[in-house]
Amino acid sequence: MSSPSLKRKTVPPSLSLKVNMARKFAQVRAFAATDGWLSPLTILVVISSLLYTSQFAYRGWIPHDAGTFAQCAERVLEGEIPHRDFDGMYTGGLSVLHACAFEMLGTTVASMRTVLLVFSVFYCWTLHRIALRLWPPFAAALIAFSCVAWSIPNYFAAVPSWYNLFFAVFGISCLLAYVETSKYYWLWWTGFWGGVSIIFKIVGLYYVGGALFFIVFCALIDNKDAASSQQPWKWVMLLVAIAISAIWMTLVTLLIYRSLNGPALVHLLTPSLVVCTVLIAYSVRFPHSSLDHFVRFGRNFSILICGLTVPVAIFLIPFAMNGAVGDLIEGVLFRPLVRLDGTTYPFPSLDLLTLEIPLILFLALGFTRLGRHDNALLAGVIVCTALFVLVFPGFTGRELGLLIARMGLPFLAVSTGWILIDNRNALSSIRQRQLFLLLTFAAFTSLIQYPFAAPIYFCYVAPLQLLLFHFGLSLQRYAPSRTHHLTMAICLLFGALILNAYSFFDDPRMVHFDPPTADLELQRAGITVTKRDKTKYEQLIKTIQLHSEKGDNIFASPDCPEVYFLSDRRNPTRTLFELFDPPELNEVKKLRLMHEMDVKVVVINLEPAFSPRYPQGFVSEVMQRFSSSRIIENFLVCYDAK
Repeated sequence: MSSPSLKRKTVPPSLSLKVNMARKFAQVRAFAATDGWLSPLTILVVISSLLYTSQFAYRGWIPHDAGTFAQCAERVLEGEIPHRDFDGMYTGGLSVLHACAFEMLGTTVASMRTVLLVFSVFYCWTLHRIALRLWPPFAAALIAFSCVAWSIPNYFAAVPSWYNLFFAVFGISCLLAYVETSKYYWLWWTGFWGGVSIIFKIVGLYYVGGALFFIVFCALIDNKDAASSQQPWKWVMLLVAIAISAIWMTLVTLLIYRSLNGPALVHLLTPSLVVCTVLIAYSVRFPHSSLDHFVRFGRNFSILICGLTVPVAIFLIPFAMNGAVGDLIEGVLFRPLVRLDGTTYPFPSLDLLTLEIPLILFLALGFTRLGRHDNALLAGVIVCTALFVLVFPGFTGRELGLLIARMGLPFLAVSTGWILIDNRNALSSIRQRQLFLLLTFAAFTSLIQYPFAAPIYFCYVAPLQLLLFHFGLSLQRYAPSRTHHLTMAICLLFGALILNAYSFFDDPRMVHFDPPTADLELQRAGITVTKRDKTKYEQLIKTIQLHSEKGDNIFASPDCPEVYFLSDRRNPTRTLFELFDPPELNEVKKLRLMHEMDVKVVVINLEPAFSPRYPQGFVSEVMQRFSSSRIIENFLVCYDAK
């Protein structure tokens, strides 16, 4: 008896086409989710972040900051060379960017912030691309939003430190892409963004140091499969790791030796020491390097340096053509030493490290089996968060939460270093690279807080530390996943609802805060400031403009470069902050300069931020030279009445 033949089922062509199209769409969607280029979620995150940050873009200011950036840009636009013709506060790339903004958008403070807002779009987009490589889509969106809330909304001004943060994020994205693809052009782009960071502010060197350490770490990871290496090259990478670690720690120590105390040791040296310890531990674990591995390391390093050299070389061209390279070197490398002595802000006292006990306990949970009790931990975190909000509401809660975050990096670095060193974690090669990359950049870029460790300076590096915090938690052996997702939400809510609710520059000693709610009605402003600043600066600028003509020389000092810019009057000196004046430029020479330059108006700041006040004798001499004077808040205005 023959078995019945089995008929093959045929699929209708229309259904087959639908299945193929669905499969293709799923592949495209998967690619977009992992790479972040086409993901609708990425577009939503970027648009939402842009709408959120734009609310802060033209609100609030620090007058001398706005004046510094604006006056430098205007002088570049007029053909002057930074450091040769005037005392540039930073390398000079930011002044060139702002000069272009003035040319295209108008000579206003708002133009500089518009450029910052445009850059923030790419910053948000890159943050989400990074997060998608490390977490599932929903968690990636939470973390990207958190990084945004903890950064630029807190002080939306065109300071170079924001651009250093942006370029560090761009560089991390390039290195993560290199880890996944091994394409060498990603190393070139990493070096390129490092070079751009340097020409905006010299602290971009911290970025370059992080990239170099990462290249060495990748070479050490590659060595683990080289058990039968050539004997002469066996310990080369071990020596390289030890050498660059010793050099880095020496440089960091020399940088902070002027303020080498307990807080500086804990907050600045400890994270770098952890990075160096991890690097040396890996070099001991995988010492069997070969000539091929050393050649590969040399090639990667050369590609990185080539990328870095391109923007730096282009930036140097006008300096070389005008014989100002020496002025640039002096202004970037030596004159900042004056700033280290004159503008300081200490780290929190070591006594306050007791506030880190909850963070330490939370970091320790994932290393023990207690991390398996996810539901209990979830409930505990909810209760603790609710108690914190009830006991420390409003501004007090903001200050305390920010203080805990500012002091948390040393413990976070130790926790992350232990994950990398502990063999029991069995992390994949890619995960090890990703975690070391975030650790190194968070540790090295935190040095930007020296010598001025004010709370706002933490925000310049907070996103990198948030990335490290969440990624380190997710890689712990007993990581409580639901509790971890809750901490992501808490970080976002704290940033958006508490941290961004108060200006960093509100005075807590005032009974009522003075929020930026009044438009500064000056031609060169375009921003919203406090009512007090509106009244003060409108009266001051109108007084100056009434007693001088556009393009006239005035003298505004000390530490008030905004007066020159807002009044559209010329600064006859190279000085922006009198702190940098050479000793020979004393009060007598300044009085002579006023006469020689036919100064029409003199504005004396009676409450300078950094430089010392002028002696009363100098103030009296200035008042005698003019027929009239007027005090407007902290400004004394001297002029000849018409």
